[in-house]
Amino acid sequence: MLMSNNETVTLTGNWADPNSVVVKGAAAQEDFEAFKKTVFPFLGQRNMLVSSANAERDAAKKNAIISEINKIDVVIPNLAIQFAESKPNSVASTWALYFISPLFANRIMELENAYSKLQSSAKKLVYVSNLEQFIANGKIGMIGSQALDFTQNDVNGKPVSLSSFKGKYVLVDFWASWCGPCRGENPNVVSAYQKYKNKNFTVLGVSLDQSKPNWLKAISDDNLDWTHVSDLQYWNNAAARMYHIESIPMNLLIDPAGKIIAKNIRGEELQRTLAEVLK
Repeated sequence: MLMSNNETVTLTGNWADPNSVVVKGAAAQEDFEAFKKTVFPFLGQRNMLVSSANAERDAAKKNAIISEINKIDVVIPNLAIQFAESKPNSVASTWALYFISPLFANRIMELENAYSKLQSSAKKLVYVSNLEQFIANGKIGMIGSQALDFTQNDVNGKPVSLSSFKGKYVLVDFWASWCGPCRGENPNVVSAYQKYKNKNFTVLGVSLDQSKPNWLKAISDDNLDWTHVSDLQYWNNAAARMYHIESIPMNLLIDPAGKIIAKNIRGEELQRTLAEVLK
């Protein structure tokens, strides 16, 4: 990738070997290379940990690996913010925030704040519109915001609205029978439900299934004894699209007043959060 704030640049090297090409005269390119040297080692470490977590079958070991991934997922966005703040005039800063944006899913206001501090000269990349759209979408379903209401049919074809649960803590759980990580997380959700269902807490399952028989079988097989809804439209599920959900499992914890108080909490984090909220 070549970055330049309209400077005159020279390129030398062997085009047959892209790694040998040297760019001179572009400050933004130098900024870009500096950012890569700072962040890419952490990304490499993260990729290895993700592969290890996916391959690990022991639950305790998997959770330990995920804990390490979560730590890195804090470090990398912090580095991107620091870089952007140090280079407010560089297009490399816009690229850095865009490139790391998926790790800002739960820190969308920090991302918006870092982006807002960039000068207009830094916002001349094609990625600007993508980054701005990511920020806008991320503010939907943001922690602290009011949950958007939706209505879908339950397993018996009866319409059920999210707003009908007002007055309770409700975990809106986006999942599907075909989603391996969802099925793997289900025992943890079952445990949480059984522990707190008598403390003004419930779960609303929103399935991204297409096949009703498969959906119903998964509910039965996994012992998911709470309300379930779906429009059986796969990734076009209206509620999922409303919340701009691009991967599952995904969940929202909503308080009795309808405010989102936690997002995408799984494993031990789900248990800790519920223990704190429902103590």
